[in-house]
Amino acid sequence: MFAACQNVQRSRQFPYQLCLSLGRLLPAKTTERRTHYRLGTHFYNLLFGAIGPPKYNSEFRYQGCKFQDFGVSGGFRVFSPYTCQVRYNPRINTMDFDQLITFLEVAKQGSFSRAGEKVFRSQSAVSAQIRQLEQEYGDRLLDRSGKTVKLTPAGQVLFDYAERLKSLREESLMAVADHSRTPRGTLRVGANEATCLYVLPEVFAEFCRRYPPVQINIYRNFSYKVTEKLENGSIEVGFLTLPIQSPSLVIHPIFRDKLMVMVSPRNPLAKHKTASVSDLVKHPILLPKTGHTRRLLDKLFRPHRDELQVRMELPSIGIIKSFVAADLGVSIISASFARDEVAAGRVKLIDLEDAELFRELGLAYRRDRTLSCASTAFIEILLQKYDAAKKAPLAAQA
Repeated sequence: MFAACQNVQRSRQFPYQLCLSLGRLLPAKTTERRTHYRLGTHFYNLLFGAIGPPKYNSEFRYQGCKFQDFGVSGGFRVFSPYTCQVRYNPRINTMDFDQLITFLEVAKQGSFSRAGEKVFRSQSAVSAQIRQLEQEYGDRLLDRSGKTVKLTPAGQVLFDYAERLKSLREESLMAVADHSRTPRGTLRVGANEATCLYVLPEVFAEFCRRYPPVQINIYRNFSYKVTEKLENGSIEVGFLTLPIQSPSLVIHPIFRDKLMVMVSPRNPLAKHKTASVSDLVKHPILLPKTGHTRRLLDKLFRPHRDELQVRMELPSIGIIKSFVAADLGVSIISASFARDEVAAGRVKLIDLEDAELFRELGLAYRRDRTLSCASTAFIEILLQKYDAAKKAPLAAQA
């Protein structure tokens, strides 16, 4: 515990530079919030020169810190409550990126314990890091009074800077890694859950086989959230459900998948090669809760909303497939997402009679940013794979 001051509230000035020069030269005994400096220490001599000869129990205050000069004990005691606003001393507190990352996680999670799980530290270790940051900046950064931890006004200011510092650090690491033109560092990719499960595994496997030192960091969320992360530079490469409008992004269409009716082999519709929308509404329907496919299905079923039987709105493709296999209802899905279940005989896909629906996927990255070596290598592998996939049907027809 320590305090730094710009001046003493008496007749003489106490230079801030002197406080900064103390650093490790403070041989103090510390108990809780009280620090005792003995007669003859560097700090004692500096204060003695600033306020004159010791007087019994004389004191001065500055920014919430109380300095007392005891003639009896021959030393100074500095009372520094946690609300003290001025505690900056770069030789004593050295902020590091680890503390900033912890601070960002606490702010995002709204909890010390959940942040600790994210950064693999105990709650007490997280609290200690935040306390060190608050001492460094001389202000409260987090409001702990409610059920959830929230940023104070000072914390909000630091949060914005911390995000930028984190981004700059990652850019510098990539720049140094790219110096040798060998992919290293971290590949930051964004995609929704279905793309991660059914489109990217083989691409990631090939990339890891070629460049094992590269760490892959996946941000999984909806396409509009992935777009936001691309635009603010948090990720380098994103996979978006098309169409999407963003002038700042370069977008390459890479994947087009037909939407088909998915039914259980026990369902009466399984005997047919096609099914109309009027046939589907006679059966309980399982719909995805959100996303591009949900928007397409809402439009498709709008003329039949009075007859529509929505049994469930489910949060994931995996759950929809399992429930269709159990004959709880029928659904419409991208054909490639049900490939394994069709091969195993758990579900059957049939064509939609009334309309042709497709799900198109695009690869996106910032137009104005130079890609890292790892991202460039990943994009090359991806485009090679899907170019080959497009040529395969043509070769089979020939």
